[in-house]
Amino acid sequence: MGIRKETYRRRRCSNLKKIIIVSLLCMLIVVGSFYPVFADEDIGGMVTDWLQQKTDEAIQKVDEAILEEEKEQTERLRKALRVKKQEAEQKLNHTADQEITARTEELEHYADELIKSLNKKQTEENQAAIKKEFEAIVKEAKGKMEDASVLHDEHEEFGK
Repeated sequence: MGIRKETYRRRRCSNLKKIIIVSLLCMLIVVGSFYPVFADEDIGGMVTDWLQQKTDEAIQKVDEAILEEEKEQTERLRKALRVKKQEAEQKLNHTADQEITARTEELEHYADELIKSLNKKQTEENQAAIKKEFEAIVKEAKGKMEDASVLHDEHEEFGK
């Protein structure tokens, strides 16, 4: 009877082992069939997340580059505008000075011509009075020209 029990025990153990192995294989097959479904979803999600992250990083880098370039170009424009403004101001001052000088010389020349053209027979008193009148006219014209220059300078200061 000892042999029978041992044979039964071996068969039972062998059958139990077979059942466990078959059960494990079935579980592996079932779990294996679900794994690719979950893997596809995980890989798709991972790729989407990675792509979104890289897109956000690229957009951020582009924005930063644009802002930096914008700052550089703005500063460059400011410098160029300062230079052009100074050049224009110098030209305007030079032109105003030339106009003042030209008008003053023209008035003096005109006064001299009038004085020369006067009848030489007039008395010295008349000549002196006329000369004073012309000198007053020249002084008045010079004053007006200086006022125009002051107004021009005030206009420049106001423009700044």
